[in-house]
Amino acid sequence: MSHLALVFLLVVGAILILVLVAIAILLSNGSTKSSPVTKKRTNSKTSFRVPMPKTYSLYVPPAIEKMGTSLLKEISRKIFDSYKTFNYKDKRISELDAKEWHSWQVSILLAIFKRSDDILIYDQETIFHKFLLDSNENDIKSLMTGIIKKYEAYVDFHAQKDDLCKHYIWSSREVSVIFYFLANYKDYAK
Repeated sequence: MSHLALVFLLVVGAILILVLVAIAILLSNGSTKSSPVTKKRTNSKTSFRVPMPKTYSLYVPPAIEKMGTSLLKEISRKIFDSYKTFNYKDKRISELDAKEWHSWQVSILLAIFKRSDDILIYDQETIFHKFLLDSNENDIKSLMTGIIKKYEAYVDFHAQKDDLCKHYIWSSREVSVIFYFLANYKDYAK
């Protein structure tokens, strides 16, 4: 019986050792896995992927909120046509800091983003400034997040259109970022 008991203990001991090794391997593999949101690889120089800017706390004026998507896109196209006439692509970077855009225009553009929509802009290389074209996805998302924070802090979304049209706090650089972001939204949202 002692011989049988010894074999039994050896078998049980071997099984316990195998189970412990398997648990240790599983734990070490589990701790090296990263969450898909924070460490998703990108083609950029950084190894972290900046998340999409949040819109759950983004409020636009009720008059804009009530607009249909086709009307919003039509108005945004007119804003974009104005943007193109200024030829910001060829301006010095310091010239893009002038406050030339009002909060009603920015509210329209942010409403498009809030609805998870984009704006089709072809030939981006002929329209947008080099600083945007040279920026990676993470840079643009970070800039857009900053714009949304500024909007939430400084724009009274309860104000009337006339008041917001007098509220010139947006630089050409910020509006450029918004247009560039919206033009590439579908790629960023993947």
